[in-house]
Amino acid sequence: MTNLHDRRRVLQIAGAGAIASVAGCSDLDSSESVESEPEADGSGDQQDADGSDDEQGDVLTAIAEPEMDDMQELQEEVMTGELSQEEAMQRQNELHEEAIDEFETRVDSEDDTDLRIEETEDGSGLYLVDGSADVLVDALRSGDISVLGQTGLYDQILQQQQQQQPEGEEIDEDQLEEIEEQLEEQASEDDE
Repeated sequence: MTNLHDRRRVLQIAGAGAIASVAGCSDLDSSESVESEPEADGSGDQQDADGSDDEQGDVLTAIAEPEMDDMQELQEEVMTGELSQEEAMQRQNELHEEAIDEFETRVDSEDDTDLRIEETEDGSGLYLVDGSADVLVDALRSGDISVLGQTGLYDQILQQQQQQQPEGEEIDEDQLEEIEEQLEEQASEDDE
């Protein structure tokens, strides 16, 4: 059961990172090549250059994830046999949590006008952020965030993550621990 839960987490993290890397890069390119002056669509609503409604104002999608060097080192350790697959998944989760903590610590240390989280998907490292351009770019350059894209990217990544999750009922941590305990009890009864 733990492996299934870990695999889901790894897929979620990897999926968000891969999608964001591709979508974020193309998203930033399109924002540089097209002026982001909103256009009226006749209904009085404002639209972004990509045609999506910009209800959130100037918020951007940001993703906090582990440094690529750390992830490559982890992969090499698995390939050389220094780490088992299970140990690598655990370390990957730790790296991801560290990246999230570092970014959220930075947000807490900044003034609200400089950087703030408008919305987040708990534990995913996916955020809608607002703040000054200088602080956002510095967070990107320093590695606190790995992707900075337009607002619509946030929803695209959430949709992709939902599509990647297997069908079925979600199990929270408490339920998972309870199931594991039951399985362990059954295994110990079988051994006796």
